[in-house]
Amino acid sequence: MFFRRMALRLVTGLLVGLPGAFGQTGLITTIAGKTPPGGIPLRGYSGDGGPGTEALLALANLRNTCTPDQFEQLVQLTVDAAGNVYFPDSDNQRIRMIDPNGVIRTVAGTGEKPVTDSLCNPTAPIADGGGPLLAKFFNPAAVTLGPAGELTIVDQQNNRIRQVDREGIITTVPVASLNAPLGLVVDREGKLAFLRNLDVLSVPGPYPDPKGTYLLEAMATGTPVVQPRRGAYHRAP
Repeated sequence: MFFRRMALRLVTGLLVGLPGAFGQTGLITTIAGKTPPGGIPLRGYSGDGGPGTEALLALANLRNTCTPDQFEQLVQLTVDAAGNVYFPDSDNQRIRMIDPNGVIRTVAGTGEKPVTDSLCNPTAPIADGGGPLLAKFFNPAAVTLGPAGELTIVDQQNNRIRQVDREGIITTVPVASLNAPLGLVVDREGKLAFLRNLDVLSVPGPYPDPKGTYLLEAMATGTPVVQPRRGAYHRAP
């Protein structure tokens, strides 16, 4: 859905922590991307400062740019407590945000890939140590927000994890050698901060009975859990 149509879509109530999460309808809604329903996919970069539904996107290509026989590129988004949706506009080499009013803007990235060698390793500065809008990404795959408001980015084909701190400075997180990282997880404190920040947790699944450690974890933190009687993606008869 993300890759072919070049649009970000929500099933209302599936993204937990959004304001007004109660009483949602379960309807799918496009929040960014200009491709019309049933139309030819539109790909590009435009629309900052305007409605997300009028913006052009260039999300992940599925196929790894540096290793074409690998199909591993993803788009992983995150939502903050105010309802802002952050996502990697991967092939545009940017991180973009859609606010609760539907306005889209770029929050990180120049749109330029770094200079690389034949193995796609950067051979020139990628603009760490400055503002996030000066940074050079190479097919970013995921983004998440930490408990202190820091924005953490999987810079997939730069083979690194990068972080924008609360002062607006981007740096590379010192970790072991990486090879095309795809996603992020948080530690115990990060998970607790996330759960305690939610108004309600609801995760529709393919089975009528609720399963998952995440439900117990949410209830243990005092977060209300509302599971639908039957999941939104139930199996066909």
